[in-house]
Amino acid sequence: MQAADVLDRFYTAYNAHDPIAAALLYVSDGTHAEASPERGRRGRQAIAEGLEGLMAAFPDARWSVRRRIVAGSQAAVHYVLTGTLATSLGAYEARGQRLTLEGVHLFTFGPEGIVDTLDFWDGSAFHRQMSRDHGG
Repeated sequence: MQAADVLDRFYTAYNAHDPIAAALLYVSDGTHAEASPERGRRGRQAIAEGLEGLMAAFPDARWSVRRRIVAGSQAAVHYVLTGTLATSLGAYEARGQRLTLEGVHLFTFGPEGIVDTLDFWDGSAFHRQMSRDHGG
């Protein structure tokens, strides 16, 4: 698989809210880690379950790719995630809060698919937006 093709399929699956299709792009023991180390997941099933939870909380989630750089077996993608919190997520009670969150995915690819992803985003920006009383 070509890295550019995998990236296209990855964000298509995310925006289609298809966590299984996204997880199948990883090698069987692939990993995904977010800004918080305790949010790491290993294996396709765990990755899909993590995405299912996020997509349930933000049923209108949309990832817009702003820029991407592919260099051999690695890629960096600057994205903006938007959505509305519809169900509680951790300590955040759903009150229709709007989310606009910039982030960067770092990808490592192998011959069989994505080996790992690292997802960097601003936890304090997320907290500020989810702590609002409503949609603002």
